[in-house]
Amino acid sequence: MNVKASTKYVKNQQWLIVAILITAFILRTAWVLSIPTQPISDFKEFDRLAVSIADGKGYLGLDGKPTAYRPPGYVFFLAGIYSLFGPNDFIARLINILLGVLTCWLTYILTIELFDMRTAWMAAVLIAVFPSLIAWTNILATENLFIPVILGIWISFLKAVKSQTIRWSWVVLSGFLLGIGVLIRPAALLLPVIMVLALILRIRFKIFSPHGIKVLGKYVVIGLVISLVMLTTILPWSIRNSIVFGHFVLVSTEGGITFLAGQNEFALTDEYSLDGPVFDQLSADKLDEISYDQRAYQLAFQFIRQNPLFEVRLIIHKFINFFKDDVSGITYNALSALYPLPDWLVFALKGLAQIYYMLVMGLALASIFLKRYPKDRWYIVLLLFIVVWVVIHLAFFGKDRFRLPLTPAFVQFASVSLLALWDKRYPLIHRKASPSVT
Repeated sequence: MNVKASTKYVKNQQWLIVAILITAFILRTAWVLSIPTQPISDFKEFDRLAVSIADGKGYLGLDGKPTAYRPPGYVFFLAGIYSLFGPNDFIARLINILLGVLTCWLTYILTIELFDMRTAWMAAVLIAVFPSLIAWTNILATENLFIPVILGIWISFLKAVKSQTIRWSWVVLSGFLLGIGVLIRPAALLLPVIMVLALILRIRFKIFSPHGIKVLGKYVVIGLVISLVMLTTILPWSIRNSIVFGHFVLVSTEGGITFLAGQNEFALTDEYSLDGPVFDQLSADKLDEISYDQRAYQLAFQFIRQNPLFEVRLIIHKFINFFKDDVSGITYNALSALYPLPDWLVFALKGLAQIYYMLVMGLALASIFLKRYPKDRWYIVLLLFIVVWVVIHLAFFGKDRFRLPLTPAFVQFASVSLLALWDKRYPLIHRKASPSVT
């Protein structure tokens, strides 16, 4: 390779990703400074819990008693910010800007691992200017932290297993980040299954050979180590819950009511709702936190058994609801803004976010169904993550906010299609973009 051309190419790569990250920073900063907001809904509860911890009172519910209702990961992250800078949600939103830039950079790194450098550039650009991600920067939502953690999990996992020998330090890091991810969003508990299954699917029928069986054993060990580190990371919180409640609670007691919200006769709605006779009765029973969670699960499973045909309708509805739009970030900004936003501006912003989302999803689906994949098949990690994450939320509740962790995955597939279209339209530019081999 021509050394001079190669050096220039590397420098251009470095400056390009820096320019993309600066763009991500500027856009998110402009958004946060332009629309002052205050925490509402779940985000107000995260803020309240974080203030309680920062003040030294502990993880307390509205009744002043210890709670495990909300997963603690994001709350403790907020509490750390408040401990350093005071209980100011504006500072937390400024930190969200940095998390957004980190998401952009980690998407770039992960795409290099799964695809190539050009696809990584394109994916970073798409994430940098993604309207809904920019909008969520202004909200104290768990997704702002969860998305970069998820990206860190996949990057460390791939660095652990893609080399000839297992890199155990990366395996441990992957398990630790996975534990953090579960403390933020307990649905991440299933990720070790995705990891092992992805490794198995890469070698497919070779697994039945003597060498394949040996490789399978290695993959199972990797999965077990990751799971062990993950559980070790979660363990202190689980022990705290056992001491407080006298019952084992791995992470949170929110699962039951969330499951029931997606499994009742009034669940055919676009919004998360706890209205209806089943919830009125549950509240009237005056149960403690553990019993409330257990009873909610019982009612949800009872509803599924008694209404199998309705369950099919629910699954279809939640699937559509999960993917149909990408505007809730704009909605929450409008609802929580300190000064009312003009209706025309909200409408325009929602339109922009929806058009961008539909274009990205169309490109991503084209890449997936046309099988524009690298030959090494590491993309299977993304496909399995998408499938499992969707299935989890079809059981619970489907809404665009809960789809946000999949955004980098869809963006990576969309980048492949976008570059294919670019190369078809401008083939000579593509040839001149890389240094020649001599």
